[in-house]
Amino acid sequence: MVDVYDLTNLLRQLNFKVVSLLDLTESEMRNAVDEFLLLLHKGVYGLLYYAGHGYENYGNSFMVPVDAPNPYHSANCLCVQSILKLMQEKETGLNVFLLDMCRKRNIHDESTPNIVLRVTANIVFGYATCQDAEAFELSSTGFTNGVFVKFLKKRLLDDEKITVVLDRVAEDMGQFDATKGKQALEIRSSLSERRALTDPILPGDSADLVHAHSHQWAKAHELPESMCLNFDCGAQIKLGFAAEFSNVLVIYTHIIKMPEDMSFCQAHVTDFSLDLDVDPKEMNRETPEETGIYLLSSSLPQHCLYTRLSSLQKLRVKSLSVP
Repeated sequence: MVDVYDLTNLLRQLNFKVVSLLDLTESEMRNAVDEFLLLLHKGVYGLLYYAGHGYENYGNSFMVPVDAPNPYHSANCLCVQSILKLMQEKETGLNVFLLDMCRKRNIHDESTPNIVLRVTANIVFGYATCQDAEAFELSSTGFTNGVFVKFLKKRLLDDEKITVVLDRVAEDMGQFDATKGKQALEIRSSLSERRALTDPILPGDSADLVHAHSHQWAKAHELPESMCLNFDCGAQIKLGFAAEFSNVLVIYTHIIKMPEDMSFCQAHVTDFSLDLDVDPKEMNRETPEETGIYLLSSSLPQHCLYTRLSSLQKLRVKSLSVP
């Protein structure tokens, strides 16, 4: 979670339109890929970062969704090379895959997908670990980065060819005593030109398409505007919103005005769609941390009640009320 959050902020500094999603099922992952592909067109730089459980069989990398059965097979997972093939059909200018997952072989899966890729000189794979090896995190409970992102985030904004950036990350990781001899970054590339994540955006003849895709991205990421609600009793309440990830929303309520004859007042958000599976014990808490909000806690206003809504991709009916 911390890795995705940090990379999201860095990529946005580079003017990428970022979609950050947590804890997806297979169908949700496939839908996310479909939406991602809709944002691509000729010349666009496409980057996919995946942190989670995965495996590699016969040169193909598989991302394992949260609802995969045990044991799981390729039919239950998403093949990274299949996504690359679809990206190539969009005539992208650069395809970067940063796979922060294990690459152990799945002994329960003997399938060999026949994926025929185009020969293009614009593909870069950055594997967090070598083939048939594991990828490590620095802490299983604390809010720290995994080993790969710990070093990647220090280099990502460098104005260098993307393979040069990854080479330097590999060198940095190689000096890290905690995982020396256990985890080493592996880079695979067919990149023949100097392509950097810092390259300026050049709309060219696709200005209308760029605008349309930007609008499409914005529709899914524009937050509701903060609002003031006036109640018959004389209380005035501010309702605010913040995004932790593309599918995680934070709602906070603050008492702006309270009648003189009222000794106590709180504003609770209630009646959410059952699709969200919200735990009432983690709603309307006095500190962000009590609801699971750690990454945004320092930037939220104080003296509010906070509610964290995750898995927004499951939402079917919009339902929100303030008593």
